[in-house]
Amino acid sequence: RFDAPPGLRALHLRTTAPARVWVDGVEVPVQDGVARVPNPPAGVSKVAIRLQMQPGAYGGAAFPLPIGLELGGGTIQPGRWADFAMPTYSGIGVYRQTLTLTAEEAARPTELDLGEVLVAAEVLVNGKRAGVRLARPFKFDLTGLLHEGDNTLEVRVANTIAPHYTVTNRVNNLGPTDSGLLGPVVLRQRLPLAAWRRWAEKEIARLRRTLATTTPELQAAQKKWEQQTHWQPLEPTGIASPSGLTLRRESDGGWLRLNGVCPQPEIKCSLRIPTDLTGITGFRLEVMQRRNADRGRSATEATGPSVKLKEFRVTAALPAAKRFRGRVVRIQIVGRTEYLHLAEVQVFSQGKNIARQGKARQSSSSWNAPARLAIDGNTNGLWSGRSVCHTRREREPW
Repeated sequence: RFDAPPGLRALHLRTTAPARVWVDGVEVPVQDGVARVPNPPAGVSKVAIRLQMQPGAYGGAAFPLPIGLELGGGTIQPGRWADFAMPTYSGIGVYRQTLTLTAEEAARPTELDLGEVLVAAEVLVNGKRAGVRLARPFKFDLTGLLHEGDNTLEVRVANTIAPHYTVTNRVNNLGPTDSGLLGPVVLRQRLPLAAWRRWAEKEIARLRRTLATTTPELQAAQKKWEQQTHWQPLEPTGIASPSGLTLRRESDGGWLRLNGVCPQPEIKCSLRIPTDLTGITGFRLEVMQRRNADRGRSATEATGPSVKLKEFRVTAALPAAKRFRGRVVRIQIVGRTEYLHLAEVQVFSQGKNIARQGKARQSSSSWNAPARLAIDGNTNGLWSGRSVCHTRREREPW
């Protein structure tokens, strides 16, 4: 039993033993050593083979040659090729996508970011090369290659011979074997300021129309959003305002009070609000018209201009005389199996390298290259200089 890559059309068994084959639990007829799949699966399939062993051809001897797979019509999504039953494939994988654009969209500056790629990538737009990248960042400028209507984007990802050699040459030091387009794949367009404003105004108008029409779906969405958000009140401790505002706790929960009549059309103030909250993702500012109820007038009798918020800014800062304390610097290769070797790690404070005052560790050591060599003050990156730390070949070394 084994997994077959997407689009399995046929299996070439290359054996003299009578065989029966099942693909995804459905038996496939075998003729002249070839099992053809009537309906090739688009994704990864499960293959089971049963052999009637012949005398003198037991075990591995039943297959004098490897099983051959004939593929066609399969599709894969971004990810490691090993996850699509191709852990030993060395070659090129092709990803295609059709993008429909208006004339205005096609004229914008456009960038394609492939994210993480193992190992190299080439991008073609409508048959024209946009470039080749052998290392990060895997970003491609598509400006001028797009046109109105349907556009074909083709990404060709190539790996090394290492995955193939894991089967044919069982030796060490093959190098990384992980392969594929891992992503995330993002297409970005830069809008001119005028175009961005037009888009923002249309989007705001659309959202206002949505909020103005009460529907069961809208009420359910608002209720769900409110349940997911935990609002915490912030209490200011100081105010700076040239407009006559003072800081005072009011009975209705408000904090700002205008003393007298302010002739200025705009009132500006800066509040100081200490807090220990972390993970802040949003602010809610409630602006209410002050009513003269404390003068014996009802809220409906209150007069005066309405209050409108024009601008709201938030700036975060550490308290005075407090600084961040950095204690650990961690360098790690994420998502791959390989070596990690470094010439020097430096951490500067007030122009001085303080890394040499710390202690260095690494996930493993090899080649007589301990972690302390990474903070010995020697930036020589040549191995002959004996100032480079080195790990064993392992998963996600640090």
